[in-house]
Amino acid sequence: MFYLLSKIFKGFTRTERFLFIGAFLLFLTASVFTTLRLYYRLTIEAPERGGRYSEAVIGQPVFVNPLIADDSGINRDLIELIFSNLHSLTKNHKISPDNKVWTLTLYDNLRWHDGQPLTAEDIVFTINAIQNSETNSPQRAAWEGVAAEKLNEQEVKLVLKIPFAFFEESWRELWIAPKHIMSVVPPANLKLSNYNLEPVGSGPYRFNGLTKRKDGFITLYELAANHDYQPAPPFIEEFQFRFFENDEEAIGAFNQKEVGAVGGLAPEKIRKLKLTYQMFRINQPRYYGIFFNPYANPQFKEKNIRLALNYAIDKKKLLAAIFQNQAILVNGPLTPGIDGYSDGGERDFSPEKTRELLDSQGLSLNIVVPKIPFLIETVNLIKSDWEKIGAIVNPLILEPAAVHNDFIKNRNYDMIIFGNILKDYPDIFSFWHSSERFYPGLNLALYDSKEADQLLEAIREDLNKESRQEKVAAVQKLIREDQPAIFLYAPHYLYAAPKNLQGFKGRFENTAEWYLKTKRVFR
Repeated sequence: MFYLLSKIFKGFTRTERFLFIGAFLLFLTASVFTTLRLYYRLTIEAPERGGRYSEAVIGQPVFVNPLIADDSGINRDLIELIFSNLHSLTKNHKISPDNKVWTLTLYDNLRWHDGQPLTAEDIVFTINAIQNSETNSPQRAAWEGVAAEKLNEQEVKLVLKIPFAFFEESWRELWIAPKHIMSVVPPANLKLSNYNLEPVGSGPYRFNGLTKRKDGFITLYELAANHDYQPAPPFIEEFQFRFFENDEEAIGAFNQKEVGAVGGLAPEKIRKLKLTYQMFRINQPRYYGIFFNPYANPQFKEKNIRLALNYAIDKKKLLAAIFQNQAILVNGPLTPGIDGYSDGGERDFSPEKTRELLDSQGLSLNIVVPKIPFLIETVNLIKSDWEKIGAIVNPLILEPAAVHNDFIKNRNYDMIIFGNILKDYPDIFSFWHSSERFYPGLNLALYDSKEADQLLEAIREDLNKESRQEKVAAVQKLIREDQPAIFLYAPHYLYAAPKNLQGFKGRFENTAEWYLKTKRVFR
């Protein structure tokens, strides 16, 4: 066949040869494009396992331990990667008619990263450890009055003294600790355990090592994919966190390609990132406000003074100057996006109303401020606004640890600017019920209202969503009217991530579904 084609080709004239070659190349090109078109029609792009994800973080991990970590920061981020919450371990659950008994059934063949089986005993241990006062768990209040009992290796029974409207949300968010490791550590010594930085979990990623400087500062924290993770192993094989002491170092590492992601930067710092990235803007259930302490400063018992100070703050200026409007104004104890949120309308900036309410009264204002850049900027702008109405303002700027230990614990402040971290559901009992006025309660305004107490208690007990929402709206309205605090803003969490990151739905919420590589597979 080839010989025959060669004879025919040799018999062509020069012009005919060029025409034949051109036609053949055209046919070949068309065939390639047709084949590719058919290939892309019959296939789709799908995630492929592999790759390394590296992120810059400002600060340090301390307690990567679900028993003693709080609800924010790098500790919580690492817990979400390394540990499993009870929701992800539970294949079904049953509720008794009186809503007091919950029976949870775990998936089959669950295992910890060290190969040990994960059973109902680990669930019971976690709840009992949180309830133990010696553990000093930030979650203790949420689990008081709940009895946990192992029925068999896969079933656990949770019994409540009284029905709790948000109990399902509570147990779904419970991160489970390994009994075979944590039970040998005395509860009072949990904060001293090496497992706080070298944890054994059951989540999508397992601890794979860390690197420290001679001064003890952790510079690198490495995780590897858990190939036994259910329902499917994560796509990204390696997770790295590189730790830095300040924003500038983290930005430099990003610009030098040492890391591919950096989160939590202020908007003006984001502009310093020189390499390409995709930006994720995450709305967080968290807001900042100024909380009055009428016990330390009796003038704050006067509602007109609290209202006057609120009217004197140009909040829109705060958003523009500090966050380049990458934040939202907050006008009450819930933030937009939380079920039951109602917008009561913002009290507009009005120095005129301030002067009317103050009635020529001079004010000397002391305010405690955690040493965090955007909070320092905030208090400086507010100081300027308040000085325009004749007030003398004395900010006391301190390291966050000192604020907590020396002021929050003793409620030793006239005013404090601080952030409240909310849940995704409208349970704000801990922040506004009078029983929470003193440490370890979170009622920083020492708010004391019998009407609010009754509503907050009723919200927790009301299992009917419609009537519960009415109570949620009512308590928001009441707190806004009483003005025990000046609600300021909820900043967006800005997350610069690699351009090839896909599958992102939220900050470490669905990390097993993230992927950096793709392949084509037949439909």
